Amino acid sequence: VIKNTDLGYSYALTATISKSFENGLFASLAYTNSDSRSVNDGGSIAQSQWRDRVVSGDPNENVASYSSYIQTHRFNAYGSYRLNYLNEKASTTFGFTYSAAPAGRFSYTYSGDMNGDNQTANDLIFIPRSQSDILMKDLGTYTAAQQWADLDKYITQDSYLNGRRGQYAERNGAELPWSANFDFKIIQDFYIKVGGHKNTLQFTLDVFNFGNYVTPQWGLNQSTLRAGLISYTGNDAATGKPVFQFPYRSGTTPLADTFQRSFGLGSRWQAQFGVRYIFN
Repeated sequence: VIKNTDLGYSYALTATISKSFENGLFASLAYTNSDSRSVNDGGSIAQSQWRDRVVSGDPNENVASYSSYIQTHRFNAYGSYRLNYLNEKASTTFGFTYSAAPAGRFSYTYSGDMNGDNQTANDLIFIPRSQSDILMKDLGTYTAAQQWADLDKYITQDSYLNGRRGQYAERNGAELPWSANFDFKIIQDFYIKVGGHKNTLQFTLDVFNFGNYVTPQWGLNQSTLRAGLISYTGNDAATGKPVFQFPYRSGTTPLADTFQRSFGLGSRWQAQFGVRYIFN
């Protein structure tokens, strides 16, 4: 049964400074601060709204937490310069946009069905303070003691997890690192009079993620290595307590870092050429 709730809230505050200059120069700078908490970010059907929501126990309990789409801070800058020449028969415009913000949010979950709702990877982890807070078992030659030592190191290097020891992780409580993007644009206009009307032949060049074009070390996004941090393997026969494992990252290499560089299209520069004829 779906019903409304008064849990959750959202707000967004933006401050902008902009100025046009007589020599064809324009500049703008904006900062946005926002927050949003929700019980559920929605889905296509009622079943998926229930199934895909990450929880720390009862899947039917409504708990407000961070929205999936929130950007707590965002900076945007824009600048352009327009130059007219050839007796106002042509002009060239140079423009840039710059944006910087956290790249998104994510949840730390167990791998497996911890709460018995027949859904996997939707159960928020409890972050242990010490080895006594978690029961682990050997994973082949990877002993429980070694797994705990590596898990403890991982938690310590992650500021979000380390700050919530002894508590459950929050839905979308963890935040991806900041991502900065710089785009560049050139517009070349030629003004043509046809039948007493001023038409425009326009050529454009857009370079997206221009910083990555300048140097391959700029404009790179980061992604999580593994959000399903700990594997739930069942309950101990003697005590009934849940038993966990902390799998290797790969081979026999422990998972030691939260993030890795992403080399997808979002981290690559791209160029786009355009031609259009504007009638008046």
